[in-house]
Amino acid sequence: MAPEEQSAVRVIRPNRLTGWSAVVLTVVLVWLAASYVPLPWAGAAEPVVWVALLAAFLEALWRFDFRPQLRWNRGGLVVVDGSRVRRLAWHEVSSVEVRANTILVRATGEVFQARYDRPYWLPLLAKRYRDLPSTIEEDLNSVRVGALHDSTVPPPETGDVGRPAFLYVAFAAGVVGVLAHHL
Repeated sequence: MAPEEQSAVRVIRPNRLTGWSAVVLTVVLVWLAASYVPLPWAGAAEPVVWVALLAAFLEALWRFDFRPQLRWNRGGLVVVDGSRVRRLAWHEVSSVEVRANTILVRATGEVFQARYDRPYWLPLLAKRYRDLPSTIEEDLNSVRVGALHDSTVPPPETGDVGRPAFLYVAFAAGVVGVLAHHL
């Protein structure tokens, strides 16, 4: 196997269409709520409360619906489990198991869960989607077993993917919508 094939990083991430739809829906709902739901307890800080709420929702969407959940190569893997990001060499991983839409990675006293999207109706349409969990599990385990005998390739870097520019644009649009109503 060529060195570039050994170090090639494979990625599992949530569905971007679902994530972007959630971002747009969040911005619209927060804007509508800020327009029609008064917060008498917040007083003059009401716009700040709505902007903070929008920021919290968009941050949660970033963490759970945009970041790659699992990256791996012959050297190891990087798993994102909520706010935890861990870089593990294959010798630290005791098992990898795929259940429905979750990949469980067990490593030295810790269990990580990486989520991937697979709508329930896709397996009804095509066999490749029906076999996706077992294909992912077989691929991860074959790379893990092969890497235990050859650990010259380092695991992928943990370098977090930067937030997409559209996320900032959506936040700015939400802030403008909230402030337009309150100022």
